[in-house]
Amino acid sequence: MVERSSEGIQVQAPVQSHLRDGTPSLMFQVTTEKVQVAQALRNKVLSGALDLALSKEHSAFAQIHVDQSDFLERYEKSLLTLSKLTDHQEQKLQNLKQLGENLHLTAPAGCGKTFVAIQYALDELKLDDRNSSGQMLFVSLQISLGLYFVRWLAVRHSTLTELSIHEAMNLIMKRIVLLQKPYEDLVTLRIEGNKIVQNTKGENVHTPDFLLAVFDECHELVREGFGHLLDQINAKKKLLLSDQSQCSALNLDEKYPEYARESLSEVVRSTERLVRAASAFQIGETQEVSSIGPDGPALKSFIFERTHNSKEEEMNMYCQYTKKTLSHLAKVYPGLRSLHGRLAMLVPGQHFLDKIKDSLQEQLEVGFRHRRFRLVSFEESLSFVPTKFFEGQEELILLDTIDNARGHEHLMVVCIGLDEEVQGKGAEVDLMTRAKLYVGITRAQHLAMVVNKYVTGGWLEFLATLQFKKEEYRSEVGKEEFRNDAAAQALRVGKDAAAQALRDDAANAAALEIRQEDDQLDAAPDLQQEAPEEVEMSSNSVWDPSENEIESKIYQLKFDPIDRVKAGWSRCDFNR
Repeated sequence: MVERSSEGIQVQAPVQSHLRDGTPSLMFQVTTEKVQVAQALRNKVLSGALDLALSKEHSAFAQIHVDQSDFLERYEKSLLTLSKLTDHQEQKLQNLKQLGENLHLTAPAGCGKTFVAIQYALDELKLDDRNSSGQMLFVSLQISLGLYFVRWLAVRHSTLTELSIHEAMNLIMKRIVLLQKPYEDLVTLRIEGNKIVQNTKGENVHTPDFLLAVFDECHELVREGFGHLLDQINAKKKLLLSDQSQCSALNLDEKYPEYARESLSEVVRSTERLVRAASAFQIGETQEVSSIGPDGPALKSFIFERTHNSKEEEMNMYCQYTKKTLSHLAKVYPGLRSLHGRLAMLVPGQHFLDKIKDSLQEQLEVGFRHRRFRLVSFEESLSFVPTKFFEGQEELILLDTIDNARGHEHLMVVCIGLDEEVQGKGAEVDLMTRAKLYVGITRAQHLAMVVNKYVTGGWLEFLATLQFKKEEYRSEVGKEEFRNDAAAQALRVGKDAAAQALRDDAANAAALEIRQEDDQLDAAPDLQQEAPEEVEMSSNSVWDPSENEIESKIYQLKFDPIDRVKAGWSRCDFNR
């Protein structure tokens, strides 16, 4: 039955086992070489569809339940150990090997740039050859991306050999050096107990000759004025990794050195619904992006009306509605006993993070007394040697800034407070807000949710004009519902000037965040625009806005990714 439910998997004969609480069970060993097959099975387990199918076929014997937590533990480990690239990724990897020594791999979020880069690095480092030598340099915005890369590399090498995780980590740490913003000090790693410790090497970044240098999130490195490193760092081979949408948004293509370029266009990480939702916030894509992932659940929005004046009250509302997202997960996934490492909460910047963290931690402790949630940063969560299973009592939930989330991925993501009013005329805040929403949504593998105060004229205001269609999702319908040129249209006026302003504002990002927040808090919603009628409500199959609590009438949308003329068949006639 399990084999019939997902084509491409093999199931071994069951063996008697027990769950962690002692409940007798049957354990099936399921294998597949294709990530899309594993994702499809994951969705059937999380949605309960596999439970229903098994129980229906065997109703005469028993009601059958698949243990979601136990399944996810094995599924998450399998993602790191799957040795087979997709056909699309394999072809691009072979192309890279043939193109030369200086390479640039670009792709939309979720296409597996890091996965391809890890396989490329394994081939170059030749870790199983005792005569192989030379170090690799990994350049990234923050150390957490380097830790993520090293951990993934170690798990894959351990899987391909007979080495333990600790042995693989120690071997790789001898061959890899990290460099993070502001790109001055080289960092090496070592293991102490079960923790990964960082050491500053004390060597000038331009001195060593590296076997390979990988520049992750390269569009951000170039945007912030560090593009000179691409030429100044000495390496036999160089590999740049960048997001095509972000490159185009900031007019960065001409800023890169003329390296041989290859592009991925097939999304692997995210579900079809996530790809459709993110497409509303991408700009500059030159090719059609497809997804091989399953449909996945609808994205959820928790947008609340501001009925208070103080910053403290507003932050309290953000905490309350963020807590609602966890209640939603507990209701939808009752068999998921732990969210440890599976949920990331992303906020716009450090100022917002400093204000929400303690209050949110306190509200989670009060609201979920039977569970022990602890909020941690990406760097803290990745500073441990990966283990086969999590056996602790605490559930570590990621709470960090959207910038620190770049390059990472999680099963579920909550985007908190990312919306801003669309200024128009190429305003720098528009570029920043669009990018944050795009990055936030595309960090999710399975489910994304947004928590935001209602912003008049904001990027998320369109969610207040939608109703969710509960019928089965169809990809061709989802593509019709959302325009992938909506963000480009919103940013068209003055984009060149805005891109330059955004490149210049790196040192003032924190001040900009505080200024925008204070301006929005003090400003009353402008609902005085005269208009003949409210924006029509439309049905859609991508976003579920049923948790929104908005009473304001909407007469005009500054950003609307719904093609209401072309998709007129989906309009709904009902009163909000």
